[in-house]
Amino acid sequence: MTGEVPAIGNHPAGQGVILSFNYLHATETELSRWALRLVQQDGRWLVEQVEDALRGEVTPEFMRATLAKEMRR
Repeated sequence: MTGEVPAIGNHPAGQGVILSFNYLHATETELSRWALRLVQQDGRWLVEQVEDALRGEVTPEFMRATLAKEMRR
């Protein structure tokens, strides 16, 4: 899922993305999910912000709210 996210604090406007992946351990699987703010610079997409997004339903509203934080990981 992607969508535009507005500028906030030191973070410029960009595209928001939710990234989900599983770690496979010997006896269990662990889910991780991050919200990423991507900005385009010199023809490349750069990750400008990363926030933990494990606690919430994956919706555009959740992604925007998660990226509305001014803390950088």
